Order: sequence, then C-alpha cells, then structure tokens
Amino acid sequence: MSEIKHTPGPWRIDRHLGMIVGPDGGPISGEANYVLASASPDLLEALEYALPYLEACVPNPRNGINADYSVDVNCVDRARAAIAKATGIQ
Repeated sequence: MSEIKHTPGPWRIDRHLGMIVGPDGGPISGEANYVLASASPDLLEALEYALPYLEACVPNPRNGINADYSVDVNCVDRARAAIAKATGIQ
C-alpha cells in the first residue's frame, strides 16, 4: 500500500458546523483529501459490486452457502458497514 497522504479517519459530518471533520474535530481540507473524496462514488460502486462475491465466499447456514472461509466474515461486515455509511443507512 502507498503512504497515507489524506487525513486518517474516521471522518464524520459535523452538522452544527456544516462540514466534514477529522478525528481531531478539525475540518477536512487539502488536495489529498479532495482526491479521496472525489473517488468515493467510484469506491462505493466498486464495493457494492464486490459485496455479493465476498458474501459468496463466507459460509452462511441461512442460505445454504458452504464456502471455504476464503473471505473473513469481518471483511464482509466491514464492507456492509462502509456501504451503509456511504449511503446514509446506518
């Protein structure tokens, strides 16, 4: 992985200030953050596309999938949480 150049997360919306803030409560600004933010729709689309494939690799007795544990359940949970956060369904 490349060196992190953007402000590390978690980022959150501060509705009182009307802006996105970083872990320190300061506003998110700077070119690296703007590059990351501009890529977010593409990242969301890619993750939504990949999620069914990730889910298919995790055993699930409810739907009869008998996979080989090649994807950690935590990976699927993190993907679902990221999609929920990005779509406002938290």
